Amino acid sequence: MAPKRNEQSAQGALQPAHSVKPVFERFRPEEATFFGNMILRSSYCEKCDLTFMSNPGEYGSHPSHACSDGQRYLVVRIEPYRFFQHGGLVNCWATYYFGKTKYKTELNYTGPADLDSGSEHWNLDNAEIATLCLLVKAMEENIIPLRRKILSDAMQTNNAEFLAAALKCQLIVYTSINRDLLDFLLLAPELRYSKSREAFVKTSMGFVTKKYPVTQERRLQIAAFIKSVKYLAYEHGIQIRWVSVEPSTKTKAARAAFAEGPQPVPKTLSGLVNAYGNPGSSYDPHGDELFLGVDTAERTVDEDLLEGDSFEDVDDDGRAERLSVDLTFYHYPNWVRPSDP
Repeated sequence: MAPKRNEQSAQGALQPAHSVKPVFERFRPEEATFFGNMILRSSYCEKCDLTFMSNPGEYGSHPSHACSDGQRYLVVRIEPYRFFQHGGLVNCWATYYFGKTKYKTELNYTGPADLDSGSEHWNLDNAEIATLCLLVKAMEENIIPLRRKILSDAMQTNNAEFLAAALKCQLIVYTSINRDLLDFLLLAPELRYSKSREAFVKTSMGFVTKKYPVTQERRLQIAAFIKSVKYLAYEHGIQIRWVSVEPSTKTKAARAAFAEGPQPVPKTLSGLVNAYGNPGSSYDPHGDELFLGVDTAERTVDEDLLEGDSFEDVDDDGRAERLSVDLTFYHYPNWVRPSDP
């Protein structure tokens, strides 16, 4: 039995009844309740082999794991442990810690990104963005089926509508990706992409007021990131919120090893420095002006602007096909966006 879907929209498309509005924001525990102060702490469930946020007392118990605000907070930590360059790609191998069992809730995926004109750190960041997109694959291939079976066995039901509602959760992602880059990824859905400027832009009253130049590959990885977050919300009722953590010793060692590898990439952003009027500047991964944007006052036209998650006008060189996840089915042009949950 397929999950229940809402009434058909005027455009003729249907959307899952359990869809929620996608969010692009950091996790703030103090805002995670409708009932005043709620203490949340990370808690590993041996029966699920998953980690949840829970509050003390009767709430957060197996198998529901719903807190006093009615929400479930599933936790995952992403740890990159190897970067390597091969065949024109920069790859990031990462472990996704949902639980403690290898190949079940402790998963490994490789996020690929095309080598572009950016710096060494820029290219490594592209590959790390790809690992964030792979959360879709981790959830669909492993975690959602696992939770569905646990709930089905515990509740002794195969009712698709009930299980779809019970699988809805907040996914709390701990990531060591550059904090400034994460802030930009969470801002990107509010921006448009300007084809002529090759930049994400902020617009107001027909003018571009700020631009964030990007390489072609960075643009694609950002588009894939936006689509991935939207997809989990629309298709599975899963909203993602983010927590920045310091890179682990393993991650730091992986970045250092890549820098000392046999095929180093440029230390400067040769493809972007002209856009910032600062030729020869080195890329500081923890405070670069790229994430601040460039103030401007340039007229623009609608034909030049695309949505931030658009793959339109991508160079036909196979880049979109080599993204970390298949996003060809993530397009819902006729969907009515769900209202706030």
